[in-house]
Amino acid sequence: MLDTPDINIYLVDNEPLVTKTFQEFIKNLGYRVVSLNSVHDLLYNLEKSHTSIRLVIMDIGIFRGQDVAIIREVRRRYADIYFLIIISGPPILSTEEAISYGVYGYLHKPIYLAELELLLLRIIKKYKN
Repeated sequence: MLDTPDINIYLVDNEPLVTKTFQEFIKNLGYRVVSLNSVHDLLYNLEKSHTSIRLVIMDIGIFRGQDVAIIREVRRRYADIYFLIIISGPPILSTEEAISYGVYGYLHKPIYLAELELLLLRIIKKYKN
């Protein structure tokens, strides 16, 4: 792990195996990670968080068509938040929209942990500078 500023990572997914695997992997990299099952839980945790970087890793497939509205609302409430979006098909947002909503990148299923690690390192490096 890089010498990082304060970061909280929120993992929003409804698949226990994915959640457990990601949580253990991210913790082994030395980051704090909180696993959540709903947007309500995410908003509650964000309200309590006072870190310099807040990153949400979320599987948009669990929101049944409400994905863009949820990303937009979370970003409206917390302008300093960034997203890594887990997708199984094409991106849900245009590049311009994704940037404006704080989407740093997409993790395509099947997800490779090395890809996740690389994205985390890039995010940390970007915000460390």
